[in-house]
Amino acid sequence: QQLKLWDFSELPYVIGVVVYCYEGMGMVLPIEASMDKKVRRKFPQLLYMVTILVGFFYVSFGSLGYNAFRDEVKSPITLDLGESTLSFAVKTSFCISLYLTYPLMLFPVTEILEDVLFKVNVNSDYESAPQLPASSLGSAELAVSDYSYNIKRIVFRWSYVCLTGLIAYAVPDFGLCFDGA
Repeated sequence: QQLKLWDFSELPYVIGVVVYCYEGMGMVLPIEASMDKKVRRKFPQLLYMVTILVGFFYVSFGSLGYNAFRDEVKSPITLDLGESTLSFAVKTSFCISLYLTYPLMLFPVTEILEDVLFKVNVNSDYESAPQLPASSLGSAELAVSDYSYNIKRIVFRWSYVCLTGLIAYAVPDFGLCFDGA
């Protein structure tokens, strides 16, 4: 069978997959901000190295998978695994990882929305949570204020994750958006 080198009709699909592969880039700024100042200066080199390494792995696995299955590759690729105990374990692990990382990927968005909705420390450098001075740890008023703020944040984040999950669930045949159909 003749292998087609370039198929530009699938270019929008390829661009979508590449953008999806790097969807975690939204976590770069929060990760950098949480780093110790002593190691923060090494962050650009580390980010560059990791991005190149991840890109290499994506290209390698994509090329090997395509060379192994050619045009018989199904989308999503987990459909090619068949029905065995190992494939069930892989599919289950994949679902668990998606379930656990989804709230993490929403972190930058929720942090921005919390600043807008709760109007806390808008002028601070990065931290949005109220800062309690060490001398006020015995103050019941500040402790209640901090507690209620944290409860609001938890309820907001939980609600936001559930709402976006429900929206994704409500869209019929959501997978067709990614199949190029």
